[in-house]
Amino acid sequence: MTPNLGQGACCALEDSVILAVKLAAALKGGESVEAALRAYGRERWARIFMVTKRANLVCLLLRWDNPVVCGVRDSVVIPWLVRLGPFLEHTNFECELMGPVAST
Repeated sequence: MTPNLGQGACCALEDSVILAVKLAAALKGGESVEAALRAYGRERWARIFMVTKRANLVCLLLRWDNPVVCGVRDSVVIPWLVRLGPFLEHTNFECELMGPVAST
């Protein structure tokens, strides 16, 4: 993931929470560790794919160096994108734990 959205560390924290939940369920006998890892991958893929695509889009926009194109980008395209709620959807993350995590 390119650093253009500043979401890499945030996604890593989200990954760790979801992975811990999946592995805790597996260790309690709910499913195998392999199945838990597959479930983690399926759950995270949709979110990470979209964040990565958005980061790549911003990276592409920031690489332009033509002064006229950059002027349009900075005064029209970026303000328009920032106003679009769905474009900023990557900033929303709901962590719903699947039941209480028992302490040992």
